[in-house]
Amino acid sequence: METLNVGAGRTDNEYKAAEEQRRADLRDDSRSDANYFFWAAGLAALGTGLLPVRLLNILVSIGAIDLLSFYGRPLGQLYPVAMYSAAATWLLAVLVLGFAARSGRRWAFLAGMVLYGADMIVLIAMFSLWAFGVLAFFLFKWFQGQQALKDLNERERLDRLKSEARALRNYAGFRMVPGKSKAPPCRKERGEDGAPGS
Repeated sequence: METLNVGAGRTDNEYKAAEEQRRADLRDDSRSDANYFFWAAGLAALGTGLLPVRLLNILVSIGAIDLLSFYGRPLGQLYPVAMYSAAATWLLAVLVLGFAARSGRRWAFLAGMVLYGADMIVLIAMFSLWAFGVLAFFLFKWFQGQQALKDLNERERLDRLKSEARALRNYAGFRMVPGKSKAPPCRKERGEDGAPGS
């Protein structure tokens, strides 16, 4: 029986099973972290007034929406439309990123980190420290999610390289099977004149 990682004492099948379990764990971790996009969307709906009841505004406010509420009043009658449109756009973007992240798209985690990282800067400028802490929590979870997908992609790439190397070894072994190829005669098989013996 072929044994890989002799020091660890694991057989080939045990090694493959362990790697498959590790990949499954990384995939589950990334999906679990992707679910925080939906939590973020729900809290954003609460904090921006998209829902009939606006709760916990101090904890779940969105910096970009709050900034618009301060400087958008000169819009006059368009002010409510602009506020709800901006909040709905934010909510839709977070939901789209959530579905993409659950599908295993690493760029969705990175985009969420950039979006909320920029909003955290606005919250600091507006001294919304509680909301800053909530967004920092989401940022940390999405960092974990993209890291899990990065590790998963690297493991899958290494597995492909190992499979290709194994296929090359098998092909080379097939070419060396007796009868498939004929090696040149050795020196003992040669005559005195250097020609192959009969």
